[in-house]
Amino acid sequence: MLQDFLTVSEVAEELRVSKGTIRQYIQTGKLKASKPNGKNFIILKAELFNFVNKTEYKPLPTTL
Repeated sequence: MLQDFLTVSEVAEELRVSKGTIRQYIQTGKLKASKPNGKNFIILKAELFNFVNKTEYKPLPTTL
């Protein structure tokens, strides 16, 4: 079964931002996440998809 969720680190890598930025998005309610073990956040892939599509997120170009 495929994982339907990502860790903060995986989301940060995907969006090319810091883990702190992802945690800030979570704390401000911009990105929905949960803490099923009471310690680490997980982000559903569907929530990441919604976040990217509803914000003005623009990935950095791979070459300048």
